[in-house]
Amino acid sequence: MKKFTFTNDSWWDSPGCSCCEASLMEAYNSEDTDPSLGTAHYKLECYIQAIITVLLKRNDSCYFDPEALYLMEEDEIKDLCASMGIEVEIE
Repeated sequence: MKKFTFTNDSWWDSPGCSCCEASLMEAYNSEDTDPSLGTAHYKLECYIQAIITVLLKRNDSCYFDPEALYLMEEDEIKDLCASMGIEVEIE
């Protein structure tokens, strides 16, 4: 089992006026994923980045289009992680 740990670096933006509500700007970072992937902007993207990192390390990325992961449903991505032996933890 390969574990990927992400730090929740999310923050609330500051609206420029009193009539607008602040928005949560999601940001999740990991030292375990490929650095070229950058920040994940929603929790499910953490799982996607973990899968892509494993594929890159296996040199399997040429056989699989990583963009297809972004079209998958949440349960499909989590099932794929389980079948690949990937665990994702968000702190």
